[in-house]
Parts: sequence; C-alpha cells; structure tokens
Amino acid sequence: MNELPQEQVNAVAAMAARLRLLQAELSDRPAEVRAQELKGEIDRATRSLSAADRRAFMNALAGQFPRWGEGSTGESSNGSAPAPAPVASKPPPPPGPADAPKLASEIAALWPVLTEDLRQQVRAALGQALPAPSAGSADARAADWRKLLGLNPDDPVDGGKAMELALAIMSLSVNIDRVVCGVWKETNAQGEFRRAENLKLIAGQFLRGWAGAGSDKMQGEVNDLQLLLYALLKAIQLFPNMFADKHLARFDPAVIAANTGAAGERGTSWFGDSNKVANAKCWEEYLRLMKDYDKNTLTDEVKGMLTDEVYKVLRQRKK
Repeated sequence: MNELPQEQVNAVAAMAARLRLLQAELSDRPAEVRAQELKGEIDRATRSLSAADRRAFMNALAGQFPRWGEGSTGESSNGSAPAPAPVASKPPPPPGPADAPKLASEIAALWPVLTEDLRQQVRAALGQALPAPSAGSADARAADWRKLLGLNPDDPVDGGKAMELALAIMSLSVNIDRVVCGVWKETNAQGEFRRAENLKLIAGQFLRGWAGAGSDKMQGEVNDLQLLLYALLKAIQLFPNMFADKHLARFDPAVIAANTGAAGERGTSWFGDSNKVANAKCWEEYLRLMKDYDKNTLTDEVKGMLTDEVYKVLRQRKK
C-alpha cells in the first residue's frame, strides 16, 4: 500500500468526518439511498487520483470504519468505491473520553471548508463545554475585522493572521507616534498643547492589564495621535498659500510703493533713471522691513504659522 502524504492523510480524515455527518443526516432514508449518496461522495473525492493513490486512499479510509473495511481492500473489483455499510439499526455507543482527540481532529480537518453558519452551529453544539472566546480573541472580534476591511459576512477571519496584522499595524503606529511627537515638540516649543511619546508605553500597560490602562485609555491615546497627525498634515497642506499671502502683504513692490506714497505700478523698477526719490523711499522701506529679518527669524515665523494652524484645526476638531 502506498504511503499517504500528510495532505492525503488530512483528506482521509476530512472524508471520514464528512461520511459520518452524511450518515447522520440520512439516517431516516432507505439504506439504498444512503449507500448511493455515500458512494457518490467518495467517488467525487477520489476522481482525480491515480489508481495506486486511490487504492491507498480507500484503504486508509476503510481504516476509519473498521466494520466496513473488515476483510476488504476498500475498493470493489470494478475499481469503484464500495457502498459503505448501511447505518446499523442499533445506534453505536456514544464516543467516550478516549475518542475526544479523534473527534477534534475530524472537526479540525473539516473546519476550513465549513461556512460561517456551520461554524456557529458547531460552536453552539459544543455549548458550555469549551470556554467562550475572550473579548479580544479573533473569533470574538471577527465581525469587527469584517466591517473594518469590507469583508463579506461569511468570510473567515484567521486568528493567526489577525494577530500578524495587528502587530504590523502596532509597529507602524509606534513609529508614527515617535516621528509625530518629535516634529511637534520642535515646532511647538512654547505651546500649550504638548504630547509625549506615550503610545508604546500605554500599549504595554494595556497588554499587561494595568489598572488605569484599560480600553478607554488605550483608545484615547490612539485618538490623540490620530488628531495631532491630522492637524499637522492639514496645516502643511494649507501652509504654502498662507505663507505666500503673508509674504506678498509685506514685500510686494506695489504694497511698499503704496505704503511710502511713491507712484508706480506693481513690477515697476525702483532703480530706473526717473522717480529716483520715490524709488529711494521704496528701497528704504524695504530695508526697514528686512531689519533684523534673518534665517532664524524666518524659521521662527514659519514655525509660528504652522503651530497656529495646527491649533486652529485641533480646536475645530475637538468641538
């Protein structure tokens, strides 16, 4: 007999579980109908196998049903699957404690192909025998994942994958918190709204179950980071126009000419041969405006404009 690969071993276990389930579902049907349905199920499962693999599969499947496989190779002489023995009129004894691992492996083998509705039925059948999923487990939060990611209601949510995704997002969030807090600390050196790099600390306390670091505290920390990040990005988006307006309001030649009473239109040279007096006044006004206006002053002005806009957004969003 051919040695079955692990994939086929799992397939045999899944088929055995499927046949038992089908037998139970058809228990009130005539024996001929049950035999035909079970035979069809096996034929469909083994249709794509080679003759040698089919024999190995059928022998392994026969081992799952000792009474059926007794004295048989697990396959009829014409190469088709034998009709499994009809359900005995006397029901078999209920499985005992020693059967629990086998039953669990059969359920595990079937689990990937079950719909969410069937999974719920299995959970309901187990009832109070197993501990209920904790509030933060993948099963308990599956509906939240589906809603957030736009999945279908019956799409499976793999608990291990959900944990991998949560870790990746947490890593991203901690790095964003570090960068955002560093930028804001430098930009908002004297401001009232401060934010420490707390997300990593609070998340660690939350996972360890510290008092005062519950779900509300964790969500509040996430919300604060999200709000500050939004305000910074919004301020950066608006800043170019704000700076251009402020710069032109002070240094536009037409504005300087108007402030000094000098005649001339926007763009007129201040250094032409005519209107030398007016041009000199404009130049003197420009020098006055630029007095004490160096790189540091301009840097502080830019930071101040950004900070003011961030505070404006923060106040609007917190209303």
